[in-house]
Amino acid sequence: MPTSLAYLLDKLNDPFSYFPIQSVSRSLQALVENTDEDLLNRMGSYGVSRKYWDAPSEILHEEIGLLIGANFVLGQAMITQTVSILNKIRELAPQTCELPNGKGQILSFQASKHMGSGLSHPCIVDLGANYFKHHSEWPEQWTQSGGSGLQGKTIQGCVAIGMSPREVTDNMFAALQALSADGKNVEAIQGSIEFWRNGLAKHLYEKLEITDPSTL
Repeated sequence: MPTSLAYLLDKLNDPFSYFPIQSVSRSLQALVENTDEDLLNRMGSYGVSRKYWDAPSEILHEEIGLLIGANFVLGQAMITQTVSILNKIRELAPQTCELPNGKGQILSFQASKHMGSGLSHPCIVDLGANYFKHHSEWPEQWTQSGGSGLQGKTIQGCVAIGMSPREVTDNMFAALQALSADGKNVEAIQGSIEFWRNGLAKHLYEKLEITDPSTL
């Protein structure tokens, strides 16, 4: 039993599991920067008012949103793996009753919070990914949609971090702003999940009285 728990904790805290995701995240960040540079070059030295943008400029702007959204979905995949690991730990070690049951509570456990909304960073990554994937299914004026269902809760969370019925790119930047100070660092998405996982692992090593390899 301890071996199984140790394996799960090592997997939770294993930097090698981050490397492929970090590499893809850096590639997406580079693409965002290159596309943004192309857009700025079209604006010229004095810029162009948004209402006067031409079609190529609009396309570049939309591409940036797609690249950021893809990184949010990549972060969500990392969250799904984390939740799966924690659920297995909870099954193997019932004495860790403090481990919450359910994705929503897990995403807030031992996680950094966004000061404006009170939402955890993993929750914001999940919201950003769900918006990106499902917003086309939402009502036209979705900020006015209530309800306790999954869609309603997702919409409420998106509104809390500054999203609204507007272009995807603008909303992706709003979600990114909730994770990083400058609102432009796409790698902050994966970085917030890694920070959360490391904190979870350290907490559980101590709680389960298993030696943390990083302390040896």
